Amino acid sequence: MNSKTTEEKKMLRKVMRSRLKNYFSANDGKIDSELAAGKILELDEFKSSEIVLAFLSAKNEIDCQLIIDIALVTGKIVAVPKVKSESDMDFFILNPQMPLESQVAQGSFGIREPKDELLPLNTENLSEKDVFVIVPGLSFTKNGFRLGKGKGFYDRYIQRLKSSGAKLFLSGICFPFQIEDSIPTDDFDEKMDFVAY
Repeated sequence: MNSKTTEEKKMLRKVMRSRLKNYFSANDGKIDSELAAGKILELDEFKSSEIVLAFLSAKNEIDCQLIIDIALVTGKIVAVPKVKSESDMDFFILNPQMPLESQVAQGSFGIREPKDELLPLNTENLSEKDVFVIVPGLSFTKNGFRLGKGKGFYDRYIQRLKSSGAKLFLSGICFPFQIEDSIPTDDFDEKMDFVAY
């Protein structure tokens, strides 16, 4: 990994965390979250997807609850992530018959995570399935480059999905002030197909 890129990423993460903190000190993010979510809901790739991988928002993070709700109501399989180890995460399938809050608990890094009794998504069974992945990030470019939080969870998981033979569509989601003209990237950083903001 290029040490210059690493430093640039570190600086940009700091800037973005500060912007998010300032934004959330005056907003709850609900309206802007729903505006960004609406752009994803309009996509043909979302409408035709069989499986939606979403995330449960952490503090000072955009919320994709609306996407989860619509995906469940329209009969899609919806799964959300849980950190399993320092370097690994899995997605667990939500039960559309149960309230979301009864299926999640406070987990790693203070983030809501699916409870262990939920079924894990088996990446071995995704060949030829239309899988729509909503990816969080601290910053994105309009053409799909992403700055994550630095742990590499999503980059590794997306690699797993790619090797499963699934038909993937990757969408970033963020607030407009998280869009940058350029982002320092490494070879292993996954590029999005679309960014909603």
